[in-house]
Amino acid sequence: MPRPKISLLLTLDGAEPTIATGGPGRIAAMVLNEFLHHPTEGIETSLAKRGGVLSGASLLHYINSYLDVSKQQGWPSTERRDMFDAMFLATVARAAAQTFLRTGRWNAGKMAGRFAAKRHQGLSTCREWLRGSDGASVKVVHSHTTWGILGAGDLRPECQTIGSPILITTFHTKGSIVQDIGGMLHDCSKVRYLLWEQEKKAIAASDIITFPSESAAALMAKEQPSVKDADVRIVYNGVAAESISANAALARTGSSQKPFTIVNVAAHDRQKNIPDILVTLRELLKERPCQLIQIGTGALTEELHSKAVDLGVSEHVQWMGKLSNIEVIRTVATSDVYLVASDNVIFDLATLEAMAAGVPVVVTRDGGNIECITDGIEGYLVEVGSTRSMVNAIRSIWSNPLRAQQMAIVASQRVKMQFSTGVMARKYASMYEELCVAVDKRCCVES
Repeated sequence: MPRPKISLLLTLDGAEPTIATGGPGRIAAMVLNEFLHHPTEGIETSLAKRGGVLSGASLLHYINSYLDVSKQQGWPSTERRDMFDAMFLATVARAAAQTFLRTGRWNAGKMAGRFAAKRHQGLSTCREWLRGSDGASVKVVHSHTTWGILGAGDLRPECQTIGSPILITTFHTKGSIVQDIGGMLHDCSKVRYLLWEQEKKAIAASDIITFPSESAAALMAKEQPSVKDADVRIVYNGVAAESISANAALARTGSSQKPFTIVNVAAHDRQKNIPDILVTLRELLKERPCQLIQIGTGALTEELHSKAVDLGVSEHVQWMGKLSNIEVIRTVATSDVYLVASDNVIFDLATLEAMAAGVPVVVTRDGGNIECITDGIEGYLVEVGSTRSMVNAIRSIWSNPLRAQQMAIVASQRVKMQFSTGVMARKYASMYEELCVAVDKRCCVES
């Protein structure tokens, strides 16, 4: 009996899925690439490339609900409040544009209208795909959307009249989206309620829900209790371990001698606790010359620069801003230690990349960090907010470089074995196949 064939639709928000986009888009891009270069039996992957980016094709697709909207807008930073409000409200309320226009917020009204139009276009494409016949035994819609758009919550009603696809939702947020993006919301009460309801609807409508770590699942369960009744799977995020390792080795070959270097890759927001890293740097400078390379941008950039000046460490900090993925790998690879001070960690790709690059890591004993690092084996775990423990861990690395290197080797091997893009893609493929077989058996019984 031939194996059932799967037709898979991936849905996303934001930019096209590439390694450079970050977040869900980056995860989807890595999965698509794995399916393209390492085909899985039963999942046909006749893919087209457009501009170097994998895009819609015969049996494996992605749909992007807001594709190119931000590029078309080209809005200045002064309109970011309008943009965020428009984007969030347009995802959950059809009347968002009219609401803004009635209150005189013309920019937000026009933006909301454009976002809503792209959402409608995405839903239309989904409906067309659901109605189409491509010879597949089972259709699977896998939503990687942060806000649940073009996913289970939207498509379950469609399934009443258009077949019975399997609906999967992967949450990439730090718990509920309401908490994760709370700092960006301005019409707080209305937006929070609408987003929470949209998220709840997606949970109820999903056949399977996946999270990138046990910690992510536990955090969501606290904020959306209904997830406890769902079929929840853990599929750890992965990175291109072999490629990272090779690029890191190449970067180190041509690197020049420099002071002991700490590197941190993080957005400039509260949860990343970058001030703790600056305090740690100040304390370490009392013992030996060293420097911090910080890669990232965000709303707190000016505040962090001022903090570095206040602590007297500004001359020892290189603020690199946003770099390409390969530039990040090269910069991390030529550093002596990768330091993370964050709390509410889900499963940090940057930490996995540092481990794959063979750089000793010091990270907080929080969330997903404890699922990929055993203290003293693959790196050091320190308490959130404890600059003393950060100082002690880094002091251990520079005082015992041989042990630090041994930990880095073990960490790199663990990433290759457990947290590579190949492992991640195979777990998703295994899940799709399991569902396909179950549906096929059910159809045989019913017939």
